Amino acid sequence: MYAASPGAAALLPLVFGLIVVGVLIAGFVFGRRILAREPRRPLPEEQPKRPPDRPTREDSEPPEER
Repeated sequence: MYAASPGAAALLPLVFGLIVVGVLIAGFVFGRRILAREPRRPLPEEQPKRPPDRPTREDSEPPEER
């Protein structure tokens, strides 16, 4: 078998790195396109409001022992 030339062995990490960078850029672009199709996030004044007569959390007491 033939041994790889030193020049080809030096190019392999570069080519592999370019492929990885290309996949990362493609993933970023694809993610941005997906986010662009989703509805926008609601503004703070559009958030649902809690009724004023309701507590912020439920208080539960442990059952009484007999």
